Amino acid sequence: MLHSMALMDVYHKTMDVAFRAQIYALLDTIRRYWHIYPFFDDCHQLVDDAVKYFEDTTEPFAFQLLGVKMYCLSRPEDVTGVLDGVPWTHGLNFSHFISEVMQKFGMALKDVERAKYNPKPGDDCYIEGNPTNPTHLNLIHFIESLYKRQFLHPPSLNALADIFVQNLQETLKSENLGFCTRDYNGSLYDDGAPSLQRDVSLHSLVTGTMVNATIRALFGPYLHELEPDIVNQVVQFNSHAWVLFYGLPDFFGFAPVCESRDRVKAALRAFIKLPEEQRSEQCFAFKELLRWMDVLDIGQESRVGLLFLFFFASIANEQNACYWFVAHIIYDEELLGSVKREIEPAWESGKLDVKHLAANSPNIDAIFHETLRQRTNTFGFRVVKEKTTIRGKELQPGTPVMVPLRLLHSYEKVWGSTVDQFDPSRFLKKKTLSRQPYYRPFAGGPTFCPGRNLAKHETYAFLATLLHRFDVTLLPPSGESPNKKQPFPLMETFKPPTGVKGPLPGMDLFVKLVEKAPVKPL
Repeated sequence: MLHSMALMDVYHKTMDVAFRAQIYALLDTIRRYWHIYPFFDDCHQLVDDAVKYFEDTTEPFAFQLLGVKMYCLSRPEDVTGVLDGVPWTHGLNFSHFISEVMQKFGMALKDVERAKYNPKPGDDCYIEGNPTNPTHLNLIHFIESLYKRQFLHPPSLNALADIFVQNLQETLKSENLGFCTRDYNGSLYDDGAPSLQRDVSLHSLVTGTMVNATIRALFGPYLHELEPDIVNQVVQFNSHAWVLFYGLPDFFGFAPVCESRDRVKAALRAFIKLPEEQRSEQCFAFKELLRWMDVLDIGQESRVGLLFLFFFASIANEQNACYWFVAHIIYDEELLGSVKREIEPAWESGKLDVKHLAANSPNIDAIFHETLRQRTNTFGFRVVKEKTTIRGKELQPGTPVMVPLRLLHSYEKVWGSTVDQFDPSRFLKKKTLSRQPYYRPFAGGPTFCPGRNLAKHETYAFLATLLHRFDVTLLPPSGESPNKKQPFPLMETFKPPTGVKGPLPGMDLFVKLVEKAPVKPL
């Protein structure tokens, strides 16, 4: 009897241990995935809530995302330090993050490792006197140099900007705007609209025009020939690229990012297979990149993936940044009036002089800066490669670090009590605001975006062409009184950012475009 009772006692204790182990495992699973919903529901609110939870901490804090521990910076001064690469950040690695993104876009691991390899004398890829890579950079640093040569070197930049503006102005003709026109029931249609007057979705107008012009400037006409729906596919991919960036499963190809990703990659694959002489209108950077990947014997699919990543980095922000810029101007009659007065002198010759506009438009500059301050809410990422101490907290090697740029642009100490308001006048009252360390729409230091000059050029060209060719007025809400004003769109919060985010689904501005006069030949 006693023996049986002892056995029962052991049994119950064993079951108790097993049960507790299961509970602990369940709690661990919940803990590891607990932050998924709040992160994808509103990632910026999660950061704000975490700072408050830790009693307005200025120290880095950690959270779990998809079972991965991540650190997040909470102090604006630390964000500027990381962007500038100050000495205490040397234990934080950026190239590891780039390697992961390269794989997510389709590069094989062996080719990623090859991309990090520095050529040495005696290697097949170490070619003395070669004009493509004369300083023998590894592929990652070679791409960085290509970015700078394409987007900062005046001859290359000006050639690219000219092609962009030509294509933008071709699209911004009334007869070519079927892709963004709507009828009075709110649906989009392609045919049947009056030639000199259209009611359009502003977001569709901006994204369609900007993406089309960018693709043609970078690739020539070839992607349009290989994939007639390329503009829409790129727009769709941009909308869902966060699924790729944050490592979510593709659910056997049914995730919303999959179709557009695959169709864009198919077009890029066909583009790469064209002999170089049959893609002579591609931009300088893509020509040089494809040549050097051939020298390195990078695999075909890895070439497609890397070209895709290079392309995506060129377009991830421009269309949504331009949308918010134009939306704020059209929504505010006072801003619209001041902008029109600055635009017209840039058309004195009958042709748009974007350089004049960019150099002589303080009001437009202020609106541009304030738009980027409010709308640039992306995250930078680093990986801890060696023990690093920040504000007394020791960060462990191998752990990702999230760097929220929003901390800079919402820093009340710098921007004042109106930090949450759209107020371009702050940049007019204090000219140095756009040059101080807490204004970083293009990041900074080693990761300072080389496309910043082109982005401004493109955005100003869109605005100037639109307002020069059309009278633009806000439409009343569908079915409402003509005197009622549409609500200004809210920015999307559900998707974590891979660039500047667009409006909340179901929100947009609808405007009437009335053509002023026949467009003069360029």
